[in-house]
Amino acid sequence: MNIPRTTNTFILLPGLAGLTAAILQYLSYISPDYCDVICTNLVMGAYSTLFGIPIVYLSLTYFSLMISYALLNPTSYVKYFFIISLAASIISFYLLYLLLYVIEMVCVYCIIQNISLNTITFVLAFNILRGYRRESQLASS
Repeated sequence: MNIPRTTNTFILLPGLAGLTAAILQYLSYISPDYCDVICTNLVMGAYSTLFGIPIVYLSLTYFSLMISYALLNPTSYVKYFFIISLAASIISFYLLYLLLYVIEMVCVYCIIQNISLNTITFVLAFNILRGYRRESQLASS
């Protein structure tokens, strides 16, 4: 599947925004005095881990992986990156629900990550669908 290089910009830019937010959350995680009370409560709170892994580490890993994808352009692995993004998107929506309705706080970094992650997922899905459509058109010709 051939994915145009220009679409990687639509992965790289939200990836950088998400990574920046993840780094700021990480700084709050290692030094609670770094950020305000909201960040400290979130990164150290009851909902700050997933399967025993701090969400901060998962965010750093995800956004680093997506930036690597955008820079290296490994088109043969686009489906795997989409599956990773889709899983991260589902988790992200759950965490956003927890943030807004259970914890009842608003964290700008969390919202930036959520928007960035879902933008990446949408771009990957669009590219996969466009690639399938192009391949089916070539096969029918």
